[in-house]
Amino acid sequence: MLPNEEKDIGLSYTKKIVNWIEAHGMEAVIPEEEGAILGRPGLSQHGFFEESELVAVLGGDGTMLRAASVAALYATPLLGINLGTLGYLTDADQCDGIASLEKAVAGECFVERRMMLECKPLGESFIALNDVCISRGSSPRLITIQLGINGEHIDTVRADGVIVSTPTGSTAYSMSAGGPILKPDSEMIVVTFICPHSLSSRPFVAPATDTVSIGVAGANDAVLSMDGEAKAQAVPGKLMEIRRSKYFASVMRTHEQGFFDTLRRKIISRRI
Repeated sequence: MLPNEEKDIGLSYTKKIVNWIEAHGMEAVIPEEEGAILGRPGLSQHGFFEESELVAVLGGDGTMLRAASVAALYATPLLGINLGTLGYLTDADQCDGIASLEKAVAGECFVERRMMLECKPLGESFIALNDVCISRGSSPRLITIQLGINGEHIDTVRADGVIVSTPTGSTAYSMSAGGPILKPDSEMIVVTFICPHSLSSRPFVAPATDTVSIGVAGANDAVLSMDGEAKAQAVPGKLMEIRRSKYFASVMRTHEQGFFDTLRRKIISRRI
């Protein structure tokens, strides 16, 4: 299990899940930090995902995204139980969490294989399930973005930033910036500028086999983030390449609810 302490205060729901797992003759594995809170042994982050047959993610979409970047390295499937607000990536709400886990353990489920992106800004490789974003950082000024595909220059745009997203991420930050919505089982890359200072700059979709290159100018503190987490400074004049990762996120589903039904319930019909 991978709990979110901010969503599960005192890990009370986590304890309930642990009790259910152990009452059914299974071993409940938990990361070191949460294990210390519960007074039980835990594993290191990579050891936790490597040893787990499936990981019940107790939190929201942010927790799922953080889990996906490591779980994908070991092809460990994630079962999301929503303790947050939206829970777009999760399988069940808190009230149905144990029922969802019971189905998953019994094999009454299927696994969605979600495409991920890879970026190596300074040599170190990062992967993301939702998106890669280059933004202007703390500067109030626009940055100049040079965009290319497969080595061919596409456009130079002044904007607050640019989002390169997977189909899964097309319903996240990219959608908020005016990008198109793609089905999560497709394999394409969406490029969406953030507040471009141009009437001709529009989002576009490229095949997943393409490589997107981005260079920035006009700001020394532009930031590269992956799934909402800052990873590196964008070096002016240095191209950053973003491509489909060889890794995939494995997202478990215990019901046959379609993508468009989830889209309608959680985004189209949702009211704050």
